Amino acid sequence: MAISTISPSALHSDHKTASVLAGAAALPGFRLRTALFATVLVGILALAVPGTATARDSSARKVGRGMANLTLGVFALPGEIVQTTRKKGPFVGVTWGFAKGVGMMVAHEVVGVWEVLTCPFETPPGFKPILSPEFSWGYFYDGSRSSRTASTRLPRERK
Repeated sequence: MAISTISPSALHSDHKTASVLAGAAALPGFRLRTALFATVLVGILALAVPGTATARDSSARKVGRGMANLTLGVFALPGEIVQTTRKKGPFVGVTWGFAKGVGMMVAHEVVGVWEVLTCPFETPPGFKPILSPEFSWGYFYDGSRSSRTASTRLPRERK
């Protein structure tokens, strides 16, 4: 019968392993919340799959629009400055356009959250966009672009 001996360094490394495992076991709530969040997110995205892949206004487009507005809503600030400058001139564009841009930046962020959360539901009817332009980068198009870029925004009234 052989007697095995354990060196002090082996005990020390086992102690580190045990403390790491004990620390990971102390976070079951965190892991549970992360798993629950991931499950809910996947469920929302699964419900967002449209019935037809070619639908212009669909649940998938709504969730994409919401994510774009949520992450890129800050583009509304310079966008309003550009749009107001084109309509009213540079002084009004920089002053009033800045003020409108701050308000629209907040609006794009809030509407982005709303559209992501309500993407499985047809609100507003037909999955129509709430804001115009539909995406934050729509401010930078003046209407002379190709039809591909024009299809990503709502038509503007011409004076």
